[in-house]
Formats: sequence, structure tokens, C-alpha cells
Amino acid sequence: MADLYDILDQLMCWSEVLPMLILISFYFLSKKQPPMRWVFLAITAFLGGVYEFASSYLPEYISLYWYYIFTLLETLGITLFFAPYTSQFWRWLVYLVFSIITILLFTTTSVEANYYHFGWVCLLELILTLFGVFAWGRERFQNITYPSLFQDPDYFVIIGLVFYLSACTLYYILYPMMIQFPNDNALFYWIILPLSITIYGVSLMIGSYRIMNKK
Repeated sequence: MADLYDILDQLMCWSEVLPMLILISFYFLSKKQPPMRWVFLAITAFLGGVYEFASSYLPEYISLYWYYIFTLLETLGITLFFAPYTSQFWRWLVYLVFSIITILLFTTTSVEANYYHFGWVCLLELILTLFGVFAWGRERFQNITYPSLFQDPDYFVIIGLVFYLSACTLYYILYPMMIQFPNDNALFYWIILPLSITIYGVSLMIGSYRIMNKK
């Protein structure tokens, strides 16, 4: 199990770092300016990957505060990504979600409680994302920009985000219960998080490549 987890951990870190490197490479090689909503989402993934690379060398208290900061940055990234497709209602929803997330993140009492609260934070991010997906889908049906969804760069990010946030919600909400079981009895549970982040990172890589190749 340790070997499998180590492999997934490396894949997870690199998949988070590479989308930003793809955007930078296109910017310098072809002088194409990436959309800012893509840049911000790629930056949040990049920061997550860099943190995972360095996390074993950092003090525990930095890790605790890092989750707070990263979550708010990630929520902002999701908000900006779907902003072109949303309306006034979206802004009020974002304000509500931000407020609840901030309360949940800063009222933790223990590591287990912190992870449990973080599960509900991920659920709120997932709800926010699903509202964004609905707005994106409505826009796509009204204005058929691409003949196929697989040619739409946003589609790959959406698939990755929904899968990643769904897995994170399950992982962290069940964390206080699952730590009571031996690792061998919960193999799938322990690999679901790095696997889901890897899928999101790869999706973001594909989307980043397609958005920069867009004519």
C-alpha cells in the first residue's frame, strides 16, 4: 500500500504543478495570453502541488493554516472560473458560501474536527461548482461554441472539479470514523484523495492545453 500511495502522491503533485507550466510555456513560446480565470485556477493548483512537495519539511502549524488559506483561494478560483456564465444570484451565493466556509474553518477544536469541518467546506465548494456547471451548461446550449463537449476546454475542468470535490467531501467527512480502522481494511479510502486530485490535475492540464491552442 505504501508504494502505491507514494506513486499516487508523486502523480498528484506533478499533475497540480504542470497546468501552470503549460500556460507559462505557451505564453513565452507563442505569445498567447491565457484567460485570467484559467490563470488563477492553475495558480491555486500549482500552490497545492508545491505545498504537497514540501509538506513533509514544514511544521505542523503551517500545514493547519495552509489549509485555511488554500481553501479560500481555491473557492475564489472556482468563483472566477465560472464568473463569465453567472449572474447577480451567483454573487450572493458566493458571498454566503465564503461566509460559511470562513466560520467552519476558523472554529476548529482538534485535528479530527478540523478534517470533519473541511469535509463540509468541500461540500460547499461542490455546491458552488454545481451551480456554476448549471450556468455554464445553459450558456453552452444557448450559444453552441463547440461542435463537441470534448473540444470545449471548460468541460475538462468541470469534470475534474466535480470528481475532485466529491471525493474530498467523502474523504474528510468520513475521516474521523475511518482513522479507527486499520489501513489494510480501508485501502480504497486512503488512496481516493490523491487519486481524485490527480484526475483533477490531469483534467486541468488537458483544458489548459486546449484553451491555449484555441484559434
